[in-house]
Amino acid sequence: VHLDPAIPDHKKGVLRKEYMMRAAEQGFPEAMFKTARNVMGDKDYTSALNWFTKACSAGDADACFQYGQIQLMLASARSKGEDAGTSRPDWAEQESAKAIVFFEAAAVAGSSPSRGAAYAMYNLGVAHLFGMGGLRRDPDRAAEWFENSGLPEGMMATAHHRSALGKAEEAEEWQKRAKSMGFGSGERKMHLVQVGYELHSPWPEVSIGKIP
Repeated sequence: VHLDPAIPDHKKGVLRKEYMMRAAEQGFPEAMFKTARNVMGDKDYTSALNWFTKACSAGDADACFQYGQIQLMLASARSKGEDAGTSRPDWAEQESAKAIVFFEAAAVAGSSPSRGAAYAMYNLGVAHLFGMGGLRRDPDRAAEWFENSGLPEGMMATAHHRSALGKAEEAEEWQKRAKSMGFGSGERKMHLVQVGYELHSPWPEVSIGKIP
C-alpha cells in the first residue's frame, strides 16, 4: 500500500489498518497483535484486549508481553486506589500475578519482531527479584531470567547479582558484556523508545515501599 503512488497519502494509513484487520480475522498472530495496537491507539480498549488475547493464545510473544503490561497498569492503578476509589493491594497483587502468567507465556513463545519474549524474561527477573505477584523473592532465579533475556539491561542486572555474591571477576565480565551490547548508550535508549512499549513494566508499589 505505502509504495503505490496511485493511493493518496491520507488513505494509506486507513488501508493498512483495513488489510491488517483482514489478516487478523484470518488468524495470523502478528496481524492480530498489530490490529490490537491499532485499535488501542483508537482508544477501543475492549477490542484491543480481545485481539491481544487472541494473538497471545496463537503464540505471539509480543501480544503476550503487551497484555501482561496492561495487567500491570491495572495493578498499579488499583494499588493507588485510582481504579475503584480506594486502595486495594490485594487486587494489585492478583493483577500482578496475572501479568506474570502472560510474561511466562511470552517467554515460552520465543523470538518475535518486537522482542516481546526477551522483554518478558527481563520482567520475570524483576518479579522474582522483588517478589511481585505473590512470588517468593529469589535473586538467584531472577538472575537466571535476566541472563536468559539476552538484553544488555539483563546482563547488567546479572552483573549486580554476581557482585552481591562476592564474585567480582564474574561481575566485571557481565558488565563488559552489557556495555559491549550498548547498555546505557544513547543509541540503546533510542532503540528502547522505538520498540513501541516499555522494557521496565509498571509494577505496582511493593510492600517494602519501593517501585522496581
